[in-house]
Order: sequence, then structure tokens, then C-alpha cells
Amino acid sequence: MAEVPKSNTRVPWEQVPAPVQTWVAELLGEPIVGAVSQAGGFSPGAADRLTGASGSRIFAKSVSRGLNRRSFELFRSEADVWNALTRLSLPAPRFRGCAEHGDWITLAFDDVEGREPGGDDADIAAVFGALADLPEISDQLVLPPAPSRSADRSAASRAASWSSAWPELLAEGRSLLPDRLRGHGDEFAELASQAGRAAEGSRLAHLDLRPDNAILEASGTVWLVDWPWVGRAAPWFDELSYLTGLAATRPLAALDEWASRPGTALAAAAPEDVDAVLSAQGGMLLLQSSRPSRLAGLTDLQSVFALRLLDWVALRRSWHGA
Repeated sequence: MAEVPKSNTRVPWEQVPAPVQTWVAELLGEPIVGAVSQAGGFSPGAADRLTGASGSRIFAKSVSRGLNRRSFELFRSEADVWNALTRLSLPAPRFRGCAEHGDWITLAFDDVEGREPGGDDADIAAVFGALADLPEISDQLVLPPAPSRSADRSAASRAASWSSAWPELLAEGRSLLPDRLRGHGDEFAELASQAGRAAEGSRLAHLDLRPDNAILEASGTVWLVDWPWVGRAAPWFDELSYLTGLAATRPLAALDEWASRPGTALAAAAPEDVDAVLSAQGGMLLLQSSRPSRLAGLTDLQSVFALRLLDWVALRRSWHGA
């Protein structure tokens, strides 16, 4: 198993512009007297659990265009999502509002007490239980435009865009692939070419589910956070996404057992479809890891996860002792 690179340093609440602090305090209805910055993720902005004078709490996250334009756009997209989903009952903290102050955008939510779920059986089961509550997408639900101009709000579109990495990886002489995987480049590419079809579905899905995008309460309730990519997907897509988020720190054989465990949506998926999505995502991450990023540590993280996902496919296909 690999060591996971660290994420960005957050902007302390004290350094968030005064108009932002005032707006959040007005939402809370009283002065803010305490702030606890939240680690995790790669946004370079602020993410804080805030406490009011009477003990009331709220969570706020902020970023400026100057810090990272892409994060700014994703925050706007998430606000549009919550305005569209406001009538649905979802396993997510209540959205309190969004505001822009000059170069800064801020989203606020009810604060949830809990921890990031991990890879033990109880935590995975709790996350999968929350996913089971996500509804089918009705014809009446109108989602806002996707935050990516190259994809619509569907897992099929995202997975198909991931698969486009493989022709470039192969054209570069497979130099990014380690020796143990290099001989299977054509097979990865063929599997990845089916990823868009494999991920098709009508279930409402988070589409970016990782352990750091979930909160597990002591009661066992799971709340999902950071929803800018929400869209339609195969019922098993979010389950697989959560497992891929554990791939760097958990044995692949243990994760693969969950991919076929009775009662999960993944157990009903065709094995070739799961391999297709893993191959497409692994190839995309591997290609991205070779390109510079303004977000500290991101390319190292992409490389770690890319190779673990490709090793997972190799394990599932008995290509080597991954």
C-alpha cells in the first residue's frame, strides 16, 4: 500500500475577508467566537466549523478566484446544485446559503459532528447504506449545467472523458506505466473504451464520492458533502467511487471483496463494467499526474491512486499478484 500525499494548507478563518465573516455571522444569527479549520481535500480556500456566542454552529467554506479559479467555479456549481435539489431528501447537511463578496465565494451548511469514514467493514457498510437512499432521477428534476465543459451531468459522460486518456498514454510509449503493467496497455485501453456505456444509469449520484467527502456520526449516520458534480449514474457508481478512494491505504483484495458482496449495488454490476470504469479512471489519473498543477501535492496523489486502480484491474483479471 502507498503513502497518501498531503493536501493543501487551508486559509485560516481569521484571514477570510471581513465581509465574508459578517455574512456567515448573520446566517448564524450571532457573533462567531470559535473556528476550527478542516483538513482534507485540495481546495486552497478556507473550510471551517464555526461556533456562535451561544454555542450554535455552522460550517462555511470559502475560496477566491485569486487562490484558484477552478475551485471558485466548483463552489458556484455546488450552489446551483443545492438550489436545484432543495426539495429532495438527501443524506447531506442542510444548505444554508451562498454569497459572493468581491473575489470571494462562500457556501454555508449546517455543521455536522463526526469523522471521516474509513475502510473497515462497518464504515463501508454505513456509507453504502447512505447511498442506497439516493433516488432515481425523475423527468421533473432539472439539474444545472455541469462544471466541466467537456461532460454533462452523468457518470457516463465523465467515464467516457476519462477513457480518452489511454490513446495519449499509449502514444507516449507507455512510459508512465510501471513494468508490471506496461504489457497490458492495450487491454486497459480496450476496457476503458467501454466505460461510458458501463456507467450509464438513472440513479441520482454524487459522482465524486471519496472518504473525505463524507462524515460519519457516532450514531452511524453518514452525511455526504461537496456535491458540485451531482448527476445520473449506474446504481453502483458511487459505491465504486468510495472504494477507489480507499485504494491507496487498503488491501486491494479487501476492497474487491466489497465489489461482489451480496446486498450491494456493485454485486449486481457486470464485472467487465467495473473493470472498464477502473481502467478509465486509472488512465485519466495517470495522465494528469504527468502534468503540472497549481494545487500542492495533487500530481503525487494522482499518481498513487492511478497505479492502485490499475493494479486493482490486474488483480481482478489475474494479470499478476497485485
